[in-house]
Amino acid sequence: MDSIPMIPMIIYMASGLFKALRLIVKYKPDVIHGNWIVPTGLIASVAGRILRVPVLNTAHGLDMRISERQPIRALFDLAVRLSHKTVVVSPSMKGRETLRNTEVIPMGVDDMFFRIHPGRETKTIVYTRSLEPVYDTETLIRCVPFVIKIIPDAKIVIAGTGSQEARLKALTQEIGATAHIHFLGLVPSDQIPALMEQASVYVSPAIADGTSPALLEAIAARLTPVVTDIDANRSLISQGKDGFLFKPGDAQDLAVKIIQALSGSIPFSALDKKSWEMRSSISWGSIAKGFITSYHQLVMENPV
Repeated sequence: MDSIPMIPMIIYMASGLFKALRLIVKYKPDVIHGNWIVPTGLIASVAGRILRVPVLNTAHGLDMRISERQPIRALFDLAVRLSHKTVVVSPSMKGRETLRNTEVIPMGVDDMFFRIHPGRETKTIVYTRSLEPVYDTETLIRCVPFVIKIIPDAKIVIAGTGSQEARLKALTQEIGATAHIHFLGLVPSDQIPALMEQASVYVSPAIADGTSPALLEAIAARLTPVVTDIDANRSLISQGKDGFLFKPGDAQDLAVKIIQALSGSIPFSALDKKSWEMRSSISWGSIAKGFITSYHQLVMENPV
């Protein structure tokens, strides 16, 4: 992981704390909610302690990754200790000592994803993550020659952009897969449902993650998920029953799982059932109710 630019971060936190204190004094909120632990969660925690307003902070997968090394780890732990309550987006995040007693509230999914009717007979695979190293799009591209040997009309649609885009496009040409891989660039979020409706399989080769909103959207849309075998995904996917898990970085294993997914080895009824079962816990309405309950508890437990 690249080093964190500490001086700009310190300046950002100092100015952020000043602005946060002004806003809190002006609007007098009952609760402060910090989204991301470092740096915004730490700003929220310090401001809340100064002005005696309860603070709820939400930790995401990116928080975990950037705080793996010092001194960010110390700032992360401090923010959690100063919070009145911390929420994580995935049960796998509770493995860290400072997060053991946290509540799990996943990212939400817009109701429009539950109304999608995917193209179940199509051989189209959709990818909707950024083109950054942690998402390992390279493994997806390298699996294509293995996939098209068995399913010649397979097609991968990549909706996203990032620092790896030029290199990944060059790799696609190098392996002769330009007819099967389509780079769409950055796609507005309100157009993602239309892409999923034209696909039957969703793939994420991410080597690290929290609860991925993109995976939740794919589950809601009743696509067959093919994702890496990591803690964050194991809590959402049962191997061979409602999706497939593959070894991170293993293009051949990914190809095998994509071929199984495109061949319809998971019944549509299982995907329909999974979407229906998860709707009550991952729709934005349900997520909002969870946070509102937490806000009320904090107010009751921390009267002014």
